[in-house]
Amino acid sequence: MRPILPLALLLLLPATLRSEDVLPAKKVAHFLLLPKVYLNGKGPFRMIVDSGAASSTLRPEIASAIGVAPLARVEQVTVSGASLRLAGAVELSFPGLPAETIEIVFSPVAFPHADGVLGQSWLRRHSYLLDFAKGQLILDGHPPAQGIQLTRKDAEGRPALSATVDGETRELVLDSGAPALILFRSSPRYTARVRLRTNNGTAEASTGIATLAFGDRFRQSLQAVELPGADSGGLLPLSAFRAVYVAKNDGPMVLVPR
Repeated sequence: MRPILPLALLLLLPATLRSEDVLPAKKVAHFLLLPKVYLNGKGPFRMIVDSGAASSTLRPEIASAIGVAPLARVEQVTVSGASLRLAGAVELSFPGLPAETIEIVFSPVAFPHADGVLGQSWLRRHSYLLDFAKGQLILDGHPPAQGIQLTRKDAEGRPALSATVDGETRELVLDSGAPALILFRSSPRYTARVRLRTNNGTAEASTGIATLAFGDRFRQSLQAVELPGADSGGLLPLSAFRAVYVAKNDGPMVLVPR
């Protein structure tokens, strides 16, 4: 005779056995772009995943077209400066997944492939794996079995870690939107010049090669860009890795080298 499970246990099984959610993404330049994002039930829209952005953004003309009312004015800060923007609330959803209400900032998007950016206002609600090798974003799954597990730090609501850059200890924000290793320095060391493009415009910067290390577990040379700054922080380009896992709250953070 087959055993009969108690009703209470049967009711718990769907939540217990719930699998991770895999969102197909496209690699565009150094970004992962989600091509099937729905906002207020409309879409699909194309959204860049940017772990280094505190807020999520949407082109103002799209916000108006789908009926997102401005509710507040917020300061949007990027490496090229700060500006005041209108912001509202939007219902964010993906095929087969329930909708979530998130704050969205009305802002131009510097990259023609995208309608907006999904930042930490949404990402921090989930554990997430940015898989650049396979082109996908996995929500609420387990950390990868292989990789470098590092202690997580917090940089104004964004995940960060401690690393050694050219022999100096720095706190680096995990930034899937950064095109290179961004270093803030009061005295630039590099002589080559470059213009760095962001949603707030462009910024003059210096560029060169830096050596990134996590103790004796990882060492790699990366293209680096210097911007003026009094602190010793920076932005870590996640596209330099095969995959990056960030658990919500104070869970583990794992970098999978290429």
